[in-house]
Amino acid sequence: MIRRYMFFICLIFSCNSKEVNKDRAKVILGKWALTTNKSHGWEVTKESISYFNRKDRSSYQLFGDSIRTMSSYFNRVDVFALKFTGNDTLTVNGIDGEHIYVRVK
Repeated sequence: MIRRYMFFICLIFSCNSKEVNKDRAKVILGKWALTTNKSHGWEVTKESISYFNRKDRSSYQLFGDSIRTMSSYFNRVDVFALKFTGNDTLTVNGIDGEHIYVRVK
């Protein structure tokens, strides 16, 4: 009986986390620019991220409150923590600190 309850609790939590990732996947789509420098930013599509100041595209994966980018240009993988404020402000924390981006219309 306890195993059944544990199974349902795990099932509920796993469904909720998938829904959160789906919501974040929708919210992150679009163009984002730094609040301090509008010429620096990126555009996120379903398949990749392209940067305003570079010609390459990076693939990415969302994991809960973070994003992992895989750049062929730099031949590296980076992980950043994400925090959304509404649908138009995004705080990104990485190895070089915290940066705030706003949605470009």
